Amino acid sequence: MTLETLELDPSRLTKLSRTFLSQLAQRFPELANLARMDRRPEATECDLRVEVPSPSGDPERTLVIWMNQGDEPSVGFGPWHTHAGLELTPDGCDEMDAILDVVQSIVEDRVFLYQEAEGTKIGAVSLFDVDRPEWLVDELTSPNSSGRGKAKT
Repeated sequence: MTLETLELDPSRLTKLSRTFLSQLAQRFPELANLARMDRRPEATECDLRVEVPSPSGDPERTLVIWMNQGDEPSVGFGPWHTHAGLELTPDGCDEMDAILDVVQSIVEDRVFLYQEAEGTKIGAVSLFDVDRPEWLVDELTSPNSSGRGKAKT
């Protein structure tokens, strides 16, 4: 599916995208200023999209925040991404807050990317919070991990 990225017109955003943009603007006004919108060919309304280039210019550190297919708050950082899920509360706040918490950890430089080197998940990329070292220990000791990888800081 090919998306068309357009200049932001909040009146053309889906209801959930408008809510997501409002919450993003409250927490990160500087990021909300970068907001645009994606239009799917069959859709009459558009989804929120925010691309934040890395301060270092490294495309592996681009931050992308978007509403996936109208109802799924999402965030990507370089080769890694996650989605909040399709089961939204009526106003979408819980899932959006969770995604914005991830954005905050990225913006505050409290995370690093980890790429599996060997094993059954070769090349898989995970995001880890430096304040939660147990997550990395769990990853390195999981049955599907070789215990070897590379941190991308």
